[in-house]
Amino acid sequence: MSGPREWSGGAPPLLRGEGWRGLVFPALAIALLVLGFDREGSAKTALNPVALGLRALGLAFALRGLPALAELARRVRLALGKHRLVLEDGALRLESPEGSRAVPREDVVAVHQGRGWRGLDRVWVIHRPDAEGRAMLGLPPVFGGPAALAAAITEWRGAVPEGGDPPAPARQGSQVYDRASQGHLGAGMAVVRHGAGWLRRVPFAAVLAALVFLDGALRTPQLELGYLGLLPLAGVVVCSLVPLAWLYVALRHVVPRRGLALVATPAEVLMRTREGIVRASWPHLEGVSVQAEPALTVLEGWTRRRRMVLKRDGDRHPICYDEAFLGVPADAVAALLEAYRAGRMQPTTTST
Repeated sequence: MSGPREWSGGAPPLLRGEGWRGLVFPALAIALLVLGFDREGSAKTALNPVALGLRALGLAFALRGLPALAELARRVRLALGKHRLVLEDGALRLESPEGSRAVPREDVVAVHQGRGWRGLDRVWVIHRPDAEGRAMLGLPPVFGGPAALAAAITEWRGAVPEGGDPPAPARQGSQVYDRASQGHLGAGMAVVRHGAGWLRRVPFAAVLAALVFLDGALRTPQLELGYLGLLPLAGVVVCSLVPLAWLYVALRHVVPRRGLALVATPAEVLMRTREGIVRASWPHLEGVSVQAEPALTVLEGWTRRRRMVLKRDGDRHPICYDEAFLGVPADAVAALLEAYRAGRMQPTTTST
C-alpha cells in the first residue's frame, strides 16, 4: 500500500426499509386511536363496533411501529455518532462511539457483504478470533456503498493463504462449550452470542388480543360490562397466558446455551440444546446455507424469517438455527463457518 486509506462515517439511509415505517406506523396508530375515541363519543358507547375496530387497529399499528421506531432511532444515533475506518499497512482500524477496534491484516480471512438488521446491507470482516472469541467485525452502514467498501477491503487484504487440515475434535465437547461460556477460550476458538433477538418470536398476536380485551374492560361502563359477564377479563387472562407459556418453553431452550449461540473451534462447531451438545466436525460438514420463508407477524408485519442450515455427511436431518437466536445475521455466521470449514481460521503465532 502507498499509505493508509481512510473513510469518515456519514449518515445511513434513514428511511430505507424499517426507517419509513418508524415514522408512518406510529402516526397511523395515533390517528386510528383518536378516530376510535371520537367514534365512541359520537355513539355514546364504548361497545360501538366501529370504535372497537378502530382502537384495535390503532393498538396493532402501535405494536408494529415500536420496533420500526427503535430502528429509526438507532439510525439517527449512527448519523450523529463519529465513525472512522482506516486501512493501515498492518491492520484495519474501526473507531466508533463504542470504542476502537483493530484487526491485523494477516488475520483477515474473508470479507462478506450481507443483509444487516432491518434491511440495511452491511460489510462483515471475518478474521481469526481474538482473545475474547470475537471473529466477526460488522462495519456500520455509514461508509458509503457496501459493495465498494467490501471490494476495497478485499483488495487491501490481498490473497488469503490456503488453509491446513483441521485437528481432531475434542472428546468432551460439552466441556469445551462450558469453558467457552465462562470465557476460557483456546487458540482459534470463536463464540457467537445469541443476544435478545429471540424475544421477537414472542406471540405478539396474543399480546395484541390481551390489550384489546383490556381496553374494552377498562373503557366499558360498569352497567354495560355487566351484560358481558367476565368475558373481557377472561380474555385478558387467557391471552396473557399464551406469551407467558411461550416464554417458559423458550427459556427452557435458551438457558442451557449459557448466552452462546455456538462455539467454533479449529476442529468443529458446537451448539447446545436441552438434550445436550450438537456438534459437526469440519471435514464432515457438507455445507452451510441460509434459508428464508415468508411470515406475517404483529411485530414485524410481512417479513422473511431466515435460518442457518448445517448439512452433515449422511445426515437426513440437517441442523437448523433460527436467525433470531443467532444474535447476528445468519449469512454473516454462515460466512464465518465457511471460513472455518476451509481451514482459514487456524491460529497463527501473530493472532491476538
